[in-house]
Amino acid sequence: YEYWTHFDSWRDFSYKAAELTEHDTETADCREEKRWMLKEIERKSRSLKKDEMGRINTLVERAMAADPRLKRFRNQERLEKEGREKEKQLQLEAEEKVRKEKEEVEKKEEAIRAIAEKKEKESAKGKKEREKKLLRKAKQSLRKLTMEAFANPTVSALWNTSLETMNDDVELLCTSL
Repeated sequence: YEYWTHFDSWRDFSYKAAELTEHDTETADCREEKRWMLKEIERKSRSLKKDEMGRINTLVERAMAADPRLKRFRNQERLEKEGREKEKQLQLEAEEKVRKEKEEVEKKEEAIRAIAEKKEKESAKGKKEREKKLLRKAKQSLRKLTMEAFANPTVSALWNTSLETMNDDVELLCTSL
């Protein structure tokens, strides 16, 4: 079919074109008229050749459309193309599935990490509060002990200070803790 689709006719349609245009170049009165007649004949000749090539191409197209070998070949190509498209679609779906699974794993890891950080913050906060509580109790016991010691007359005689001065000293010690 390749030969016939690119077929170039070797036929000469100038005689038939001359008959159809009814121009006789031998009876022309002048040179310009003869040239005009030749141009008209050439134009008609090209038109006839074009019609002939159209007729041949139509014949080739009909033969190709009716050929079972070409139908089978086109069907096979169509099936292969569909198979490639299906394979490509399946591959894209698999990649999408892997990507979604990866995102889910990352989200779960992020959630676990956030929970761990939250627990760590809470434990650090709890630890800090326990330490504050212990420090507060230690300060209270220090104040209590110093007040009891100051209340004892034998110990207060050793210090030679007033209650307010001793209280200021104890508060200074507590703030430095």
